[in-house]
Amino acid sequence: MSLKVFVHLSKTLLLLLPAESDSIPLVFLSFSLIISVVITAEAMNASSGFPK
Repeated sequence: MSLKVFVHLSKTLLLLLPAESDSIPLVFLSFSLIISVVITAEAMNASSGFPK
């Protein structure tokens, strides 16, 4: 489930942000934030005993 959310947010970010060099740091920070959220969600699912 979190993988689908990750893909959806990634596509949304790529659509919203222009492909200019100025936005690369923002893209990097956004992906880092999403990855952190996904890892946290996976850890919570694992500790709760839910299947991935």
